[in-house]
Amino acid sequence: MSANVLLLVSGGMSVIVAIEAVWVRAHLLPENYRRWITLPAISTTLQTIYFLGLPYFLLLTGMLPPRFWGLVGWDALASAAIPLPAAELVPHLLTTVGGVVYRWLPDIGGTVSTATLLGGFLLLLLIIYLQNAETPDGWHKISGLQIIFDVVHWGLYRAILWLIVGNLYLATIGGMVVVALEWVLASRIGGQSRAEARQLALRFGMGAIAATGFIFVQNLWLIALTQWLLWQAVRMVVGVWLPQRGTAPPARQV
Repeated sequence: MSANVLLLVSGGMSVIVAIEAVWVRAHLLPENYRRWITLPAISTTLQTIYFLGLPYFLLLTGMLPPRFWGLVGWDALASAAIPLPAAELVPHLLTTVGGVVYRWLPDIGGTVSTATLLGGFLLLLLIIYLQNAETPDGWHKISGLQIIFDVVHWGLYRAILWLIVGNLYLATIGGMVVVALEWVLASRIGGQSRAEARQLALRFGMGAIAATGFIFVQNLWLIALTQWLLWQAVRMVVGVWLPQRGTAPPARQV
């Protein structure tokens, strides 16, 4: 079996596992097991294994080289883990990090301009939506760890397609389509609530902006930082614009 076929199988299994996990939880697991796997420690562990396990394996084995991930400076950062005497460790780390940041400098301008344009458009749409939004139901609350998972998850499908197809634009569009299909099918099978569907739409919007930015700047580190900053901006906008109807404490009777 060729390396490309193995990569396609790996990507397909990632989609299948995501959908199957939702189906099993919604239709097979008893209620007590559902509560158990939703515990923060258990849920975070399972998500970490799913979202980071396969990408890390493909990266370490060389099946999906760092270039297709956009991991600029990965070779230098990997060398920072080499054991050194205490007297040499700090200078080595500073030199390594400084060299990596220097390699990022040409990408910063493109990242900022793309994020400002597309991120500003998303925030404008969000403000328009919030004008008639209902009382907060938690759809805007996304963890920072989930942002990291999304960046890696989108990057996995894009990197596989980029390596196989050889065209970054087609790989980016294809990755978006794969994520959309995975999330829509999982949502339908799992019977997500309205708040969960809204949160999924928000995550997809931020992911689409990050993926589009990757076309212009192939630096996953900066793309991840941009997506995190956009998430912070979304939280701030929601906090300012979302009506607080129904959240005020009842007036005291006299």
